[in-house]
Amino acid sequence: MCNSAPFPSPGPSGHPLPQAGEGLRGWPKRQDSPLARLRERGRGRGPSQSGFTLVEMIIAIIIISVGLAGLLAAFNVGVRGSVDPLIQKQMLAAAEGLMEEILLKPYDVNGAPPTNGSTECGAAASRQNFDDVRDYAGYQTIGICDIYGASVPGLGAYGVLVNVAPITLDGVANTLQVTVTVSRGSDSVQLLGFRAI
Repeated sequence: MCNSAPFPSPGPSGHPLPQAGEGLRGWPKRQDSPLARLRERGRGRGPSQSGFTLVEMIIAIIIISVGLAGLLAAFNVGVRGSVDPLIQKQMLAAAEGLMEEILLKPYDVNGAPPTNGSTECGAAASRQNFDDVRDYAGYQTIGICDIYGASVPGLGAYGVLVNVAPITLDGVANTLQVTVTVSRGSDSVQLLGFRAI
């Protein structure tokens, strides 16, 4: 027997099969070749992969979108609600100013009270000739008007209604109940005041 290296056993086509550690046709197999790396990745044995898959990215985008939509909706409600205190303060200031003006007038002065009705600011809304509390009964304006009937800038969307009614308060006759209502849209502020002889 010879001490020569053994020949590889032939394959089905008669060519020798590569041995372990050899590539095709007897070339050495390279572990770092691009083809080898692709094969290894395809089998899941490649270097550790980092990042997100497309499905994970789509799910993350959907979750973030839903969260932002909820946050923006809450922010919108907060902003819309922050205007209401300003409107409430303006209505209250207008109602308090008119109530003070009314209650500073005398209880009753001889003479016929004016005929009041709903009117816009202007000469018909003037209160400069009102000389007693009863003159304000039924006074109603569209917009906030000063004592001369001129419109107060920026308050044209508000409305004012004054009612004056005689009542007996805790056994005291000859008392007038004054109700001042200032409204804007569906919001309103109502103040009650009393004027006795």
